[in-house]
Amino acid sequence: MAGRTMKYYKSPKGKASYKKKLAKDVKRSTSKEGLKKRAELKRIRNKAKKAGKDIVNKDYDHKTKRFVKPSTNRGRTGEGARKKGLKRKKK
Repeated sequence: MAGRTMKYYKSPKGKASYKKKLAKDVKRSTSKEGLKKRAELKRIRNKAKKAGKDIVNKDYDHKTKRFVKPSTNRGRTGEGARKKGLKRKKK
C-alpha cells in the first residue's frame, strides 16, 4: 500500500515534485560521497555473506555495527533523526 507521500507524487499536482526528487536522488547517489558510501556498504555486505551471516532484508547499522531490520535502523534517535515527541516547526 502506498504511503501518503507516494500518493501525492502520483497525483497530477505532485508529478513535478516527483521528477525533482528523482533528479536530486540521482545527483546525490552519483556524487563522490554517494559512490564511496555504496562501495563501503558493498564491502561490508560481501564480507558478511562470505561469513555465512543471514543478511537478507536487513540494513547495516553503523551505530551498532551489525545488520538489523530496516524499520529498526530508520527509527534511531540521534544525529540526523527526529527525536520522538518533537513536532516540526511550520514555515
